[in-house]
Amino acid sequence: MSRRTVYILAGIFAAMVALVALSRYIVARPNLPMRPPIDLATVSQQTVDRVAVQEGQQRLVLVKAGLTWRIGEGSQTATASPAQVEAFFTALKAASFERLVARETKDLAAYGLDAAKARTVIVSSGETTRAAFLVGSPTEEPGAGYLQALGDKAVWVVTGDLRTATDPNPAVWRAPPSSGATSTPPGAPVQPPGRP
Repeated sequence: MSRRTVYILAGIFAAMVALVALSRYIVARPNLPMRPPIDLATVSQQTVDRVAVQEGQQRLVLVKAGLTWRIGEGSQTATASPAQVEAFFTALKAASFERLVARETKDLAAYGLDAAKARTVIVSSGETTRAAFLVGSPTEEPGAGYLQALGDKAVWVVTGDLRTATDPNPAVWRAPPSSGATSTPPGAPVQPPGRP
């Protein structure tokens, strides 16, 4: 082996050692920004068929039935307001992960993410969960609040009013009764067309 070859191999070895050391430093460095754990912009009425929201003992389940959404499951259902459903999906799409507040915290109550205050939201398509997260308290910033993905320890500040959009009260989601519609009462005689 020539001296030149030895220098080239030594240079390659030194570069590899430097790359390994740099990669370990980057992984261990705590202040690097993290990627958001979920992508709420991909959640839409076309990609999901079930939404569950729970806060304390209050639970809301929305199930897609054709082109409409129903509140509840089984035989006890009501039609959901299309405007409210649209507002929910618009809020998800508009939500933006602004900054990481804590990589891991034991004081979830400070963010409204403890069991007593957090609002759990699970959006799914069939058996596949598209997004599962906790909505916490609003921040001092207008239109922002705390969010934590289920199964993740990081707490984020997210813009977009997810707290309002994820209200678990079924009354908020009910479609208003149709107005002006008239129907023939059951058993009433039906007049053929053209007769008074």
